[in-house]
Amino acid sequence: MRTNILVYPGLKYLPRSCTFIYRQLLGVSEQFIPHVIYSHEENMDIFPLKTVVKRKRPLIEKVKNRLFSESGWNISYLSCYEEKFIEDYIKKNNIKLIHAHFGHHGIKMLPIARKLNIPLIVTLHGMDITVYTKNKAYVKALGKLAEYALIICVSKNIQRRLSLLSIKPNKDILHYIGIPIEKFSYVKRTPLKIKMERGDKIVFCQVSRLEEKKGIKYSLLAFAEVLKFYPNSEYRIAGDGTLLSELRKFTKTLQISHKVKFLGSVTSDEVVELFAKSDVFLHHSITAKNGDQEGLPTVIGEAMSTGLIVLSTNHSGIPDLIRDGQDGFLVDEKDVDTYVERLKSALNLSDFSMNVVAKERVDDFFNLKKQNQLLSEIYLAEISEYRGMK
Repeated sequence: MRTNILVYPGLKYLPRSCTFIYRQLLGVSEQFIPHVIYSHEENMDIFPLKTVVKRKRPLIEKVKNRLFSESGWNISYLSCYEEKFIEDYIKKNNIKLIHAHFGHHGIKMLPIARKLNIPLIVTLHGMDITVYTKNKAYVKALGKLAEYALIICVSKNIQRRLSLLSIKPNKDILHYIGIPIEKFSYVKRTPLKIKMERGDKIVFCQVSRLEEKKGIKYSLLAFAEVLKFYPNSEYRIAGDGTLLSELRKFTKTLQISHKVKFLGSVTSDEVVELFAKSDVFLHHSITAKNGDQEGLPTVIGEAMSTGLIVLSTNHSGIPDLIRDGQDGFLVDEKDVDTYVERLKSALNLSDFSMNVVAKERVDDFFNLKKQNQLLSEIYLAEISEYRGMK
């Protein structure tokens, strides 16, 4: 018989950027029934799940959250109504464990887990350990959370940042999100050096939100230099975001707009198709002005799984995935000169050795099935240990 658990991703079910959460929900479903409570419905057609429950938010709760946000706190606690709704749902459905994604959502779940005396797991992903930790009250709340919950870090960098806050979790572990390698299958491509010698078009691509921390501006700067080196190149950027208009203008300033295509939002199937038709994947992650960083972008692993040559940065958890010069190329943030040199090195690759090594690394350490099985084992261990403590 499968065990009921509650997964709490926040108010929304489910932003496209949280595909990794949906993959986990499905991945643990052989041993568990994951329930999700949400307030705002998004992409239900993309992320179908039977055990999702919508709750209404009272006006007072919306006002309170708005006030918290405007004060700069950004992290609100649950209303009495919301806590009671979730508590009643947990009791009614015999929920044995809560898994909250992001530290601020874990803080919301802590009083409920304590009151009902059930285990709580919280995954730290990025902004919840880079931006929100500038607030002393949040750090204090995170410290209390770590005394009770099992903390999952999605990269070694997040583990390190947690320790730098002088937070000593009762339990914390490293667990990677994972890549569905069966979907992002390896594509045998013509070596880039041979394509250059023949004068074939070389396609660079990126899939991401168009936001500051994705560093697209620096990739455009580097691509402009590559065009001088090899003009028969094209840069395809899939995704949407607040910087679209600004980036379009930037390509005109660089006089490369005829070589850059903004594809807009794409489905997962369209991402697979884009990868299959591309040669090089760019993802120049940077630290945003507000301190926001990536966790470990799963899209990089997806690109590697298909055999794309990847160029990225020494940023957050990315070095967990890419070993510079072995699985891809890494440069320091905003170092466009070195970025261009690494791009030229990529274009001079004469065989498939890096492509194959990159795929093997994803298969060995970031395979979604393996990582979801590990997550199921983590759930079982927490439930079993908690029973033993009673």
